[in-house]
Amino acid sequence: MVHLNGVDRDPIEPSWREALRRKIIARWGFAEATYSSTRVFGVVARLAPEKRHQHILEVMLALRVQHPDFSWTLLCFGSGPLEAKLKSFTQEHGLDSQVKWMGYREGLSAEMAGFDVLLSLSQGEGLPINVLEAGWAATPIFASAVDGLNDLILGGEGHLVPPHASPSHLADQLFEFSKDRASLEVIGKKFLERVSQNFSGKIWLENLQKIYDEL
Repeated sequence: MVHLNGVDRDPIEPSWREALRRKIIARWGFAEATYSSTRVFGVVARLAPEKRHQHILEVMLALRVQHPDFSWTLLCFGSGPLEAKLKSFTQEHGLDSQVKWMGYREGLSAEMAGFDVLLSLSQGEGLPINVLEAGWAATPIFASAVDGLNDLILGGEGHLVPPHASPSHLADQLFEFSKDRASLEVIGKKFLERVSQNFSGKIWLENLQKIYDEL
């Protein structure tokens, strides 16, 4: 039996999400004007091999080369053993102006609306809580098609990609997925509906009770 995660968070209504996004970006220490026409990508994960931050950086490098007129910033929240290595890679490849290492941050679960898109390119996952939190914030995800994420994203709530796809291929996919802000808003709304209707804490408990009853 498979028991998928569920979590309750305050839903972010699409009608006032943009105003909240500006406030969150300012809270993180950035000028809102800087990101008014920029896609803000987020990664929320421990800086460890299984989360594949190196792979994400390679995708962003390819995105910069293949779509040079597309404006983006990548904010990486988390800490871990690969921090020094990843920061060094960022500097060596001239990504300092677009990739920011934000460290561990308390309360980030309530700030998911600060991202235009949440990235999750691990080779394996269960069903990450931060992805469900992104759903409550109507924040679309761009993620590897692995494990529980295949049960979460069924059609139109986000974009799943092959876990072994090349950085070049993923860069084109990410550009197409995120280039139109209006499309992201539609996707975010569908993602919020999907999570609230199927992956709430209440539903998680109900499904767990069913498993115990069957056993």
